[in-house]
Amino acid sequence: MPFSDNARPCRRRIMIFATAAAAMVALAGPVRTEDKEPVRIGSVALMSSAYTQQGVRGMDLAVEEINAAGGVLGGHPIELVKYDDQNKPEEAAAAAERLISRDKVKVVLGSLTTTATAALSSVAKRRHAVLVGWSAKSESLREGGTPLQFFLNSTVGQDTAKYSDFIIGLGLKRVAIIAEQSDYGQSAINSITALWKENPKAPEIVAVERFDPRDTDFSPILTKVKGAKPDALYIAPGGAVETFANILKQRRQLGVQGLVLPAPGAMTGSLIGLAAEATEGLVFGDFYSNGSELPQSVDFVNRFQKEYGYAPEKMELLGYEAVQTAAKGINAAGPDASPTDIAAAITGMELESARGKWRFDKLGASYQAPAGFALLTVKDGKITGYKP
Repeated sequence: MPFSDNARPCRRRIMIFATAAAAMVALAGPVRTEDKEPVRIGSVALMSSAYTQQGVRGMDLAVEEINAAGGVLGGHPIELVKYDDQNKPEEAAAAAERLISRDKVKVVLGSLTTTATAALSSVAKRRHAVLVGWSAKSESLREGGTPLQFFLNSTVGQDTAKYSDFIIGLGLKRVAIIAEQSDYGQSAINSITALWKENPKAPEIVAVERFDPRDTDFSPILTKVKGAKPDALYIAPGGAVETFANILKQRRQLGVQGLVLPAPGAMTGSLIGLAAEATEGLVFGDFYSNGSELPQSVDFVNRFQKEYGYAPEKMELLGYEAVQTAAKGINAAGPDASPTDIAAAITGMELESARGKWRFDKLGASYQAPAGFALLTVKDGKITGYKP
């Protein structure tokens, strides 16, 4: 059954000011959207994850703003149909089939993890459907996709190349890697080890430990890591923020020493709420920070904060961008457009969001959004810019 987000605050009518209108997508004129059939966009993700809940808030805000501005295709409202894949490939595939065949969605969004997104990609490829992947970071998804598939989050390789330079600059001697047993986890290991292999200034990798994302007891691998006596721990936890929180708390309880360096994309404010003081001092990087001074970012942060009462992070932005990308493509392609037409519209347009003005670039068989990089840390229980 479709997921119902009961935790979301009551909706309210949004007043679209000139500055907000400039930052959002002007998709249609002032037409009564309630008088026309909705245009459906589908979402598939692990709904129990705090990461997903952040992304869905961004999606909901985008739907609300688009509909308040007149919808798409001359006054049709956007309707977001949500399914929970439980991070199981078979559930993700089944949800994608339902969205395409029964719900008649124009675009599928998702999922949170590489594992589930790979299942969505397979169904979308077979059914010739448009897919916008908003979270998964693995390069293999891009390489094995199609020209109808678009990815918003930065890739493991994009992030690691920039993060690696920072880590090497710290002068560390011994680093242990802890990664999820998944395509994403293996990509994280491969990327960092390849960059350090030929660099004489890079630290020695003294341990590589993998964990099942369904695990709750990480003491066996943390004990092994402790015995390796690393200067730092490079942790690539994948899609479940709760799992990462458990690793950090158990690491603290076991007294495993070393600077914690989360792989780019793993850190979020919800982790601080779950792991508290175990997150203090973490140094990490990501393609977006809500401290950005770009006018588009300041405007997005203000609008989101007015709606939800807190400043959005990367996951909220990705969810927002996913709906905006789909809606702009649908609107530009026209009412009788095929999936190929919608994809062509997306690849041909300039988009604008909190990351600025940008276009999708070809990566592998599919398309990838550009990515910047900002160094961040946790200080006094808050995410802030990193200063050496």
